[in-house]
Amino acid sequence: MSQNKKILFWSAAAVTSVLASAVALAVNRTIVASLNPEKSTSAASEALMTARKPLASASPQLAQSVGPVQMVRFTVYDEGIRPAVAHVSPGLVAIYLDDKSTHAPSLLLANDQHPLGAINRALGRSRGHSTILLTPGRYSIYEPNRRTNAATLVVAP
Repeated sequence: MSQNKKILFWSAAAVTSVLASAVALAVNRTIVASLNPEKSTSAASEALMTARKPLASASPQLAQSVGPVQMVRFTVYDEGIRPAVAHVSPGLVAIYLDDKSTHAPSLLLANDQHPLGAINRALGRSRGHSTILLTPGRYSIYEPNRRTNAATLVVAP
């Protein structure tokens, strides 16, 4: 292949990859914008907006000072969230979500006063997770649009 053909080939390949990336980004933004709960005015979406940020991921230094991460898994069905009650010790807790329902793409974690954060799953995926440092108490995990679909996370001292 001559030098001019090589230059033309690699230039075309670079332009094609840039265009493909731009199209993928535009499609992704369109999908995310269509799922944006900020355009809705229901009480459930307002609760989701206040806790929209995912639960804070723990830093490695915090994990070493607090201890190992405890894992708890909740499965969301159309009938409810299972297990209805889960028990953990204080410290870092990794909360895993397995969604087998046809409803919300996230769960909210709240204590008695206010929502603490959301456990989100990626678009097109049925699972998600978040890690949070929990102190002793009772926490509620629920779907933002169906508050009756709830489970309890008990952090015992």
